[in-house]
Amino acid sequence: GVDISHFFEASRRNPDLYRVHQQITITDGTHGLKVHHFPELTGLEPLMVPLHATNKLGFPQSYMILARTMREGQYLVNMAKVDNVNVTDVDSYSQGEMLARSRIARVVDFLRRHVPGFSDVRIISTPHQLGIREGRLLRGEHILAVHEMVARQTYPDTVAMGGRYVDIHRREERVDLANRKVPKVHAFPHGYFIPYRCLVPRQVDGLVVAGRCVSTTREAMGSVRVMGCCMALGQAAGVAAALSAMKATPPRSADIRALQN
Repeated sequence: GVDISHFFEASRRNPDLYRVHQQITITDGTHGLKVHHFPELTGLEPLMVPLHATNKLGFPQSYMILARTMREGQYLVNMAKVDNVNVTDVDSYSQGEMLARSRIARVVDFLRRHVPGFSDVRIISTPHQLGIREGRLLRGEHILAVHEMVARQTYPDTVAMGGRYVDIHRREERVDLANRKVPKVHAFPHGYFIPYRCLVPRQVDGLVVAGRCVSTTREAMGSVRVMGCCMALGQAAGVAAALSAMKATPPRSADIRALQN
C-alpha cells in the first residue's frame, strides 16, 4: 500500500525532513550494461528523533530503513531491533520474540501517522522468528580475529573469503542528530581469508560447522556473520563432510587440497 510518488513529492518539498538514498544496481543486459534505480529510503532522523526524545516512538531506533521490493507499492522494513536477548535461554528468547512483535506494530503505526505515502500501508508478512546476529561461538582449531582480517593474513587451509565491514549493532540507547551515525570500523575493500580450521571444533570429533557459530572473536563475527560468508562456509563444510564420509576420515584430518579443489 505504499504510494511512493507521494513520498517522493514530500521529500522534494522537505529534503531536510525526508531523506531518500538511491540504491543503484548494474546488471549485464542483452545490449550492454543496464542500470536499475531502486529507491532505498533511509534516514528520517529529523522526523523520528523528536518522538524518540519524548518516548513517543515506541521502539529504540531513531532512523528508518526501507527497501523497495520487485513489486509495486511493496517495501521491506528493516526495523524492530531487540537487544539483550540470551538466545541460549528459551525464556529470554521468548520475551525477545514478543517484544519484537509489539515493536513491529509500533513501526507500522509510525509510518501510517507520520510518513507521506504510507498512510494506508498494511503488513504482508513478517519473519517466523527473530533474526539472530549473535549467539554461541565455536572454539575451533583456529579463532579468527580482526587483526588477521585487516592484515589479509593467508592460510594454507583457506576455504572462504569475506569483505563486509565489522557491523556490530549498538545496544539500545538514546541518540540525537549530532551523534546518530555509527562508525563502521574495520572495512575490508580487498577482502580477507577464512581458514577451514575455524569450522573444526577443538575438542569434538566427527563434527564440522558453518555459519554464524564458526570460530571467531565477537568483533570478527560482526563481519563473518553475513550471508555471503555463510554461503561460502556452508559449501566448504558440506564438501568437507562429504569427503570425510567417502574416505572414512574425521573432518579434522580433511585433505585440504582436495577440499579446496
